[in-house]
Amino acid sequence: MDIQKIVEAIKRGEGLQVEFKKRATPNITDDIAAFANTNGGMVLVGVGDQGEIVGVSEEDIRKVYDYISSIDPYPKIKAEEVYLGDKKILALEVSASHTLHTSRGIAYIRVGSRNRPLSSREIIEKAVEGAVVDVDKLPLEAGIEEMDIEKAYRYASSLGLPPNRKSLEKLGLVKDGKSTYAGVLLFSRHPEFYIPGAYIEVVIKKEGGLRKTIKGDIEKQLLAALEILETHLPALLYLSEKKHILSYPKKAVKEAVVNALIHRNYLSTAPIKIEINPEEKSVKITNPGAFPPGVSVENPIHKPRNPILCEYMLRKRYMEKLGIGIPLIKEDVKEAGWSVLIHSKPYFTEVVFLWPSLLLSGQEMKVYGAIRRGARNVTEISQKSGIAKRTVQRIIKRLIERGVVKREGKGRWVIYKIKEE
Repeated sequence: MDIQKIVEAIKRGEGLQVEFKKRATPNITDDIAAFANTNGGMVLVGVGDQGEIVGVSEEDIRKVYDYISSIDPYPKIKAEEVYLGDKKILALEVSASHTLHTSRGIAYIRVGSRNRPLSSREIIEKAVEGAVVDVDKLPLEAGIEEMDIEKAYRYASSLGLPPNRKSLEKLGLVKDGKSTYAGVLLFSRHPEFYIPGAYIEVVIKKEGGLRKTIKGDIEKQLLAALEILETHLPALLYLSEKKHILSYPKKAVKEAVVNALIHRNYLSTAPIKIEINPEEKSVKITNPGAFPPGVSVENPIHKPRNPILCEYMLRKRYMEKLGIGIPLIKEDVKEAGWSVLIHSKPYFTEVVFLWPSLLLSGQEMKVYGAIRRGARNVTEISQKSGIAKRTVQRIIKRLIERGVVKREGKGRWVIYKIKEE
C-alpha cells in the first residue's frame, strides 16, 4: 500500500472515505461495511480522532481480524501493517461493492464522516443494484384494475395462454391480487403514478431547444422517444454539417433506449434522460442502475435486472436477441463512422454517442459501412449496401474527395479501404 496515500489521508482527516481508530473496537465492522456499501474507503487503526499517531499493538491487530470476520458477506479488504516513524498502524483499504454487507445484522452506508443504517427501501434498492432482486417481479400497491386488462389479456393470448388472471400471475404481471412493477410498467396508462421516475426526459441543448417529458407504458415511451430522435436529430446534424440531410446509427440509438428502459433500476426516482447537444456533437442516454456484478462493457453477458420486461421487448421484436446489445451498438456505430462511450457508474449507466466532424448522408453511410464490413470492390460494395454499381461509383468518388475512403491498386485490381485502415 502506498504510504504517501496513507499520510495524505491522515492529513485530510476523517470523512466520506477515511476513518480513524485509536484501538480495535467491535464497531470497526460498522465502518468497513459502510465503506463497502458506499464508495469504498480506508480505516486506519492506531490513529487518534485528530490524526495523532498512537500505534497499534499485536493484540489489537488480532482483535481487528476477529471482528471483521463477522461481516456478512466478507468484503474485499486490502490490509497492511505500516510504520509511520517508530509506530506501527494497521491500514485497511475497503473496496466498494455491489453486494450488500451487514455489520452485526445491520446494513450501513457512509454519509460524511458518519455511518447511517439503511432503511428497508434502501436495502431493497441496494439488492436490486446487485441483481439479487428482480424489480419487475415486486408487487405494488396498485390493484389489477390499474392495468389495461384487455391489452394484458391479448398479450397472454399471444403466448398461447388463456386470457384470465391466472395467466397474468403466471407471467409475473400480478401477485397476490396486486399489479407488479412489470404489470404497471407494461400495461398501466400512468405507471409514474405508482413508480416515481418511470418516464423519459428528452432535452435538446440549443437556443430555443426542446424539453419534453414522455410518460405512459414503456412501449409508448420507447416509440415516442424514437420519434423525437427521428424528427429532430437529422435536422441538428444537417445544421452541424450544412451540406445535406444526414443520417445516424439508428439501430444503436434504438438499442440504447431499449436497454435503458428494460435494465434501469425502477426503485430509483430518477427518470431516464436523453440529451442531444449539438455543441458537443453528442447524444447521451442515462438511466438509473449500474451494470449488475459480473457484467461490463468488455463482458456484456445477459444478466437482467427486469427479466419480465426483457422478455416482453424481445417478444414484441424491439430487440433481436438477449445479450447482444453492446456488440450491436458498437458495430452499428462503427459502420456509421460515429463513436460511442459506455460508462457504468455507481447507481447509473451512461451511453454517449459522438458524431464526427465529417458526417455522411444515408447512401454514403451504407457504402461506408459496406467497406467497413470488408467489401473491397464496387461489386462487393453494391451487394452489401444494396445500392446500384453506378451510384456506388459516384458515392465512392465523393468519399475519396472528402478523405473518408482511399483507393489502392489499378485497373481490375482496384480496391477501396477506409482511410484510417
